[in-house]
Amino acid sequence: MAVHVLVVENLPEMYETVRDVLKRYGYKVYVAEGRIQAEGYLKQRRIDAAIIDVRLGDETDQEDWSGLILARDVAGRGIPVIILSAYDKREDVERAFDVAPDVAPPYEFVSKNREDWPKTLAAVLQEALGEQEQGRVRRLLRWLRETFPAVLKWFMRTGR
Repeated sequence: MAVHVLVVENLPEMYETVRDVLKRYGYKVYVAEGRIQAEGYLKQRRIDAAIIDVRLGDETDQEDWSGLILARDVAGRGIPVIILSAYDKREDVERAFDVAPDVAPPYEFVSKNREDWPKTLAAVLQEALGEQEQGRVRRLLRWLRETFPAVLKWFMRTGR
């Protein structure tokens, strides 16, 4: 089953590059240029992870944290979020949280300025999806323990 990734980026040359990189790794990619398109995909499609730019409006506006606000909303739905930004360091993005304190930090951060950002992005995405899957397994085991304690005990003892 294909993994569905939502890329939210307002610069065509960047979202085309991200889309091409992720497709090479076998991901099904949906591209949104802003919040409204992203919300449409989130309502209509199964999204397994999201890659979101910090600034979705005016790239020169130092007060534009629209991508971080969207990241908070997407993460609140239980979807892993990766921030892809022109900022060089995670600390630069974290400073944005001082300006927009109601925005929760993203799962991970990748700088567009790194030479190896495509490979780094793919690795970070794989890791985020692995953590999401591990969380699903833990929730399933907890549910089984609470719902069927005798069955789970037998299963764990016999290794079946």
